[in-house]
Amino acid sequence: METQWPRILSPNLGCPIIVSPEELKTKGLDIVMAEEEGHSSGQVSMLARPSYSCHSWEGREFVLELKGREELTDGTLPSAFERIEETRFLISTALRSWIFAGKARFFRYQAKPTFSVEDEGLCSAARSILYDLLLTKDGQVVSTAFHALCLRPKEEHLSFIHLTDLHVALRNDLYEADLRDAMWYKDWKQVVHNQFNNFNENLRRFIRYANQLADEGKLDFVMITGDLVDFVHHGVSEREDYGQNNYGVFRELILGAGKEKERKNPGLKVPIFTSTGNHDWRSFPYSVELSHNVFGIDKEVAEQLDPYWADEQEEISQKIEEVYRKLLGGELAIHGSAKFNLFKDSAREFMQWVQKGVTVKRETIQKYLQRASWQTQLSYFLGPAVGIGFIGTILSWITPISKNVCKIPLIGSWLQKYLEDPAHAGLIISFIISAVINLGIRMARRGARLMCKNILSIEAGWQALRDYFLTINPYFNYGFRLGGHFFLILDTGHDCMRAQYLWDEGDKKMRPLSIRDNTIGQSPDSMAFYDINEYYPYSQISWIDRVMQLIKRIKREASEGARPVRILIGLHAPPTNLSRKERQKADRMARNHPQGVLLREGKVDICYGTLNHYLSQFLHLCLGRIEQDPDFKRYPTVDVVLSGHAHWKVEFRLEWDKKPLVYYGDFTGNIVCSGKTFEEMRPLLLQTPACGPCEESWLKPPYFRRIEIDAKGNITTAEVLPL
Repeated sequence: METQWPRILSPNLGCPIIVSPEELKTKGLDIVMAEEEGHSSGQVSMLARPSYSCHSWEGREFVLELKGREELTDGTLPSAFERIEETRFLISTALRSWIFAGKARFFRYQAKPTFSVEDEGLCSAARSILYDLLLTKDGQVVSTAFHALCLRPKEEHLSFIHLTDLHVALRNDLYEADLRDAMWYKDWKQVVHNQFNNFNENLRRFIRYANQLADEGKLDFVMITGDLVDFVHHGVSEREDYGQNNYGVFRELILGAGKEKERKNPGLKVPIFTSTGNHDWRSFPYSVELSHNVFGIDKEVAEQLDPYWADEQEEISQKIEEVYRKLLGGELAIHGSAKFNLFKDSAREFMQWVQKGVTVKRETIQKYLQRASWQTQLSYFLGPAVGIGFIGTILSWITPISKNVCKIPLIGSWLQKYLEDPAHAGLIISFIISAVINLGIRMARRGARLMCKNILSIEAGWQALRDYFLTINPYFNYGFRLGGHFFLILDTGHDCMRAQYLWDEGDKKMRPLSIRDNTIGQSPDSMAFYDINEYYPYSQISWIDRVMQLIKRIKREASEGARPVRILIGLHAPPTNLSRKERQKADRMARNHPQGVLLREGKVDICYGTLNHYLSQFLHLCLGRIEQDPDFKRYPTVDVVLSGHAHWKVEFRLEWDKKPLVYYGDFTGNIVCSGKTFEEMRPLLLQTPACGPCEESWLKPPYFRRIEIDAKGNITTAEVLPL
């Protein structure tokens, strides 16, 4: 399906605008649209329609007048932001140059209602009301942004939920049906043991809970920090019509549309703010058996689930051959900036070696045989190919044969004379080595083709984000202000293989990675904050710096004694994290320390599956400082950083003592007994367990973190809750 023009980019489903009716009347709201280059101008208007059928006193349709058309031509950072909303005027390179292929121009409009909001009864609602925005051209609807506008009574109190790692996919529902109706189990114990964890159903349960809070006026919005989908396409084929992929499934779940109506899912009644996670960059499915535990099933049952149910066998074979050819040529983009490691060499180097083979020249063998016994040469050549154990076996056979070959009837004496000639022995050795190596090459090629299915599942690229940008959220990085508090939503990109290490100036020490590490769970590292960024032409560190300048100016201009202004950052991959082993050790250390235990530099690795670049600069900014001049406190302190990615709850706090100090503990759970308030513990770096997958310590998702900020600006709770 071709893109319709013009198109609403912002506000949208994953980047809505929340305003009070009074603010809508006086200030209006900014609309960002994409319009085709050289398009014919027509009569354009915008209609706001309640997202859910309401009583007349709860909301009604109204028209927004579009004025002040201004083209957005510069994607680079301004010298300073005047308003937090200006972060939405930065159009990414990925959107401008690739998704729209340079065919679009981008414009900002100011939209205001064409009537008095008081006269239309928009101020009478006791709770927030969601609206869809419909853009019409010459009387025809050409673009719809669902859940894009929320009218909220002007209140100082703020309540929201942090949700992460949804991993939505159509196959989750299909697998659950297969496990119930078409699966073979060896006995009833296996049936009881395999209680399938349906990620989609976990989200449906959360939606019902969140709607109950919304109906009671206790929930303002949900922040979803990445891994909205498990992967994008249903199979390896990309033949789906526009939007008919797992992003479409995600939208239906949130909107209560399509088949979700049959499941009695009403859709979420509060706005959502989204960011991308590493899985949102991935196009194709992976085999469930690689990470069967997160689905709550054993490997024997997982092997019966077909990851390529949406494809014909011919399509699967063609895709595997395509990946295999790319792998041979080093063209396969896995984790974006690096080639995937097979064993200890890169995939490209390994496959080039396989492709070329190991050519053992006869002349080389003959020359070498003149200087050493052929048994020694056999050991030398076969060592890399078949291993020491096999060599020993071969030599144990060959050596006595060479000594007693004369005893062989009829041909014994001739063979002995033949083998005494180095050239003849070279031919035999060459034949043996050639046969072994050719066998190894065939086995390696066969193994590589089998591995291509799994390698395919971790191939990442901007192409996977097309529908996310067009129908959910067009931004990598953006900010908004609500209740006087500032929210910064940041992209953490795809997985990567190398990074800057937090506590030294060299490359981050990377642990060996396997395909299993990079399917789901296991916390692969992320490309976040990489300054040489091809997706948006600015540094994320510089972006944060500009926003912090804005917040500092607003706080300075506020009247003396004004209530605190909170700064909260949401992203997918965490800035600090611990492996399972390190977490167990840290838990023992923190057992008798409710205020947390200091993780000493060089003693504990806090960089397991984290942001990879400029971590130190980010932690300095969270403390209100810049790394180049750390002794001077330049900006307000960040209050909370919210992340996911690891599928478990891990909490840190930062302190300053000539450098950032990282403490580990259960800060949100021990807030009463710690003797400290949130004000005294900030900045807090909080990871929330997954909504979808389960982990060994978090076996019953969905999990989420509910955060309350009272009318005085105090954070009163940020505790993780299950359903």
